Amino acid sequence: MAFDYFVNRKVDIAVIEVGLGGRLDSTNVITPLVSLITNISLDHKDILGDTLEKIAFEKAGIIKEGVPAVVSEMQPETYKVFIEKAKQTHSKIIFAEKAITAKIDGDLLTVTGGELFQVPEFPLRGSYQAKNISGVLKTIELLPFMVKRHDIINGLRNVVKNTGPQRSLAKDRRKSAHHLRYGSQRSRHCRGAEANQQRNIRETFYRDWNGEGQRRFRRAQTTSHNCRLLLLPGENTQGDASR
Repeated sequence: MAFDYFVNRKVDIAVIEVGLGGRLDSTNVITPLVSLITNISLDHKDILGDTLEKIAFEKAGIIKEGVPAVVSEMQPETYKVFIEKAKQTHSKIIFAEKAITAKIDGDLLTVTGGELFQVPEFPLRGSYQAKNISGVLKTIELLPFMVKRHDIINGLRNVVKNTGPQRSLAKDRRKSAHHLRYGSQRSRHCRGAEANQQRNIRETFYRDWNGEGQRRFRRAQTTSHNCRLLLLPGENTQGDASR
């Protein structure tokens, strides 16, 4: 559903964050321009494994055939895992901290490696943020288009403002939630038989995701211009279908 939303909004770049692990995560259906893996720690051991090597194996699952990969931090326990996966997929792999160093001193961010630049009034804190920034900057270098230095500095300086709960984003979420709850983005423009057809598709889709409902849902997405079927995460689908 998120991918469908990005397509409809015609975004230039979508940054897709993996939910958990990587290899088996639902986001791992795309072929990205570049894959970025941040530092590996002993999180979610009950699901991903009880060693850094096992967790790295799951994370390495987002490295795709021929797609370059960036690893923010080079750790002795995980290095060989990423190198082996990159060999299997014929992917260029870069350990960012070997090429770019970021240092946070108070509210001043200093980046070295290539050209030196600084970001005053940098809002993030924590040593791990410096490692994340190294990976992000190296990933930007691998994109098939240029991002200007002043745009990078401006983005880093305003990262909290740009990604925080803005009024416009909250309004957009409320609007999207309304559309998702009632099953179509433009339901008031649906008339007669088309509205009935959409209702039938919605009910079938809710009750039989793996069968006929899924097939009819896909047809509705590609053939209907006035109604688009979407699901609100966490909705009681059985109850909603009965309304």
